[in-house]
Amino acid sequence: MKAFASIFIVLIYFVLLALAVMRWGKSKNTSLEEFVVSGRDTPWWLMLFTVLGTWFVGSTYTAFFGWAVFEGAIVYYLGIYSIMGLVVYYFIAPKVWVWGKVHKLYNLPDYILLRYNDKGLYFIIMLAVAFLLSWPWQVLALKTFGYVVLKLSYDTIPMPVGIGIFGAVIAFYCIYGGMRSVVMTDFIQGIICTIVVLGGIYAVLQSKFGGIGPMYQQVFEFNPDLLKISAPNYFIGISIASALGAYCWPEIFNRIFLSRSAKDVKVVAKFAPVICILLVALVVSMAIGGALLPSITADLASAESGFLIMFEEFGGPIMLAFAAIVIIAAEMSSVDSQLTVMGTIFAKNIVGTLKKDGLSDKKTVSVSRWFILIYMALIWYLSIGDTGALYKYAVISYEFLATLFPAIIIGILWRRGNAMASWVSIIGGWAVCSILQLWPELQGSFGGFGAGFTGAVTAIIIYFIVGFVSAEDTRISDLFEEVDAFKES
Repeated sequence: MKAFASIFIVLIYFVLLALAVMRWGKSKNTSLEEFVVSGRDTPWWLMLFTVLGTWFVGSTYTAFFGWAVFEGAIVYYLGIYSIMGLVVYYFIAPKVWVWGKVHKLYNLPDYILLRYNDKGLYFIIMLAVAFLLSWPWQVLALKTFGYVVLKLSYDTIPMPVGIGIFGAVIAFYCIYGGMRSVVMTDFIQGIICTIVVLGGIYAVLQSKFGGIGPMYQQVFEFNPDLLKISAPNYFIGISIASALGAYCWPEIFNRIFLSRSAKDVKVVAKFAPVICILLVALVVSMAIGGALLPSITADLASAESGFLIMFEEFGGPIMLAFAAIVIIAAEMSSVDSQLTVMGTIFAKNIVGTLKKDGLSDKKTVSVSRWFILIYMALIWYLSIGDTGALYKYAVISYEFLATLFPAIIIGILWRRGNAMASWVSIIGGWAVCSILQLWPELQGSFGGFGAGFTGAVTAIIIYFIVGFVSAEDTRISDLFEEVDAFKES
């Protein structure tokens, strides 16, 4: 009976989501512009919650929640790097939007080719960010869906079935409406993952501990170490490395191209940090409070289920369903944008580039849809197997991603960066990151900041040195003057 009640509530949510997609998420036409960037007419209020929905993945409420239960305050780095990342967003987004509008860019690889005019660099960065470094996160996302369904059904629906259900749902609306359906679902799910969840967590903390202040007092008396950051250099390192890598994912650029104007992009950057810091503060605080509860600290699995357990203890199956919807919404709003962008990159930037006569817009959309279907089936197959070591690979992939920061992000802000600077910075950054991954004991020689941070700093230094000693490229200067001219007009 409990399982029926919680599943029924989640089904109602999906019915409402499907109705929203059918009503507002259908593509206006079959063009590539519509399928990939939703006609470039998304207003700031839609953009705000799609950005936040994409930013906060389901693991925020599972893996990171469990980490905070046992390790405490160090997990506040989520808020630090999120704010830092949104500051980066504020400065890069208007320029990226202008280049996207003027040159009809659809994704990150399009920007790389425009900025550096180097097909080798274009392919390397495209393969790295869109496929080699991103696939483990999608597999873990599907695994999260299966895990949530297992808990939601009180262990009656097997994980592979839950994974299959959500994989099919996401593939359907990505194929059906392209980026417009993704924007609509992410808007709804972004509201759930941010505004709605704030009230829910506050209610749970009030019920369990008498409020946030009394909860921290109890934690301080129980285990004050949970409120300390024992490795400050590591904390700084992962915060900075995460912020550097955050805007190197291809779906982030696609989010910028969706906007109807550069002004709308900036409005998003002003409001997002406020909601972001509130959400992270409450989620991590709730997890630290979970350290006081035997039902949460029994083992790692219980800690990672802590968000679900605390809501269930607060309000039974109904609140369990609410918590499950939060995690599902967070994960779906991340996976769907990744999947749609990957489909476009495969069709337009790989097949279209390698095919002698290229692909028509109609054919590009068709190939994208087939890719989404086949790729979703593949990651479903990978997700039902043993993924014990996959989380570690995913974390490592993020550290390698951070070393691409100069080539991708600094290139937006600094006109002297060129293809050679990018090549050398990537090689140097990846080399340092690899060495510190293989021999982690060497990280102590670099202040204990971590492989991702050290590799990224190395890449940034190299990028600036090579850029300074190289002759200025007039073609790149023209691109930057384009932005100034567009602002004036």
